Amino acid sequence: MKSIKIILIAIPIIFLLANCKKEKKEIVYFSEQGVFTDNRDNKVYKWVKIGKQTWMAENLRYFSSGVKKYKLPIDSVRYGFLYWRDSVLCSCPKGWHLPDEKEWMQLINYVGGTKIAGCYLKESGIENWYGPDIGATNNTTFTALPGGYYEHFRYFSYGFVDINTGCYFWVKGQDNYYYYIVKIDYNSQSATLLKYYPDKMYCFSIRCVKD
Repeated sequence: MKSIKIILIAIPIIFLLANCKKEKKEIVYFSEQGVFTDNRDNKVYKWVKIGKQTWMAENLRYFSSGVKKYKLPIDSVRYGFLYWRDSVLCSCPKGWHLPDEKEWMQLINYVGGTKIAGCYLKESGIENWYGPDIGATNNTTFTALPGGYYEHFRYFSYGFVDINTGCYFWVKGQDNYYYYIVKIDYNSQSATLLKYYPDKMYCFSIRCVKD
């Protein structure tokens, strides 16, 4: 009788361990990775294929008119440059372009939708993000970084905002007046598409998608 009791107790334990192992298994959302060189300035960028799209896995660092650099050079290396609205359409390298609303939503929906996509798109850990970086796994290796944005009004400037706490990417609009941005925060699991009103002047980051 004692041996029977031992067997009955052992079976639930094995079942529990199997469940734990299954829950810890992570979904990988990318299929290919590589690097390419921007022939305009010979800077090298990582890229990643997520679903049917190929994205830059780093923020753009191409300097031209309409670009705002960070005060610290190391931040420009880490976070790329920030771009004024008038410069965004011609900033991506040849063979790449500024993603529009549909392309961003295709990426966001592929990794679970607006409410959860931030987890899989942003860099994990607190090396760059202000902790706690809620839910971040970077299972896509998209590696969204908290470069914040730059804000300027006609008569005064707020300067750099949300560095280490948020990232903001330009989205190509459907007309010449309205643009959109994608916002990802350190204290949220979401990736949100927001409408940008050009009554204020902002500089945001750029992630290009392959043609």
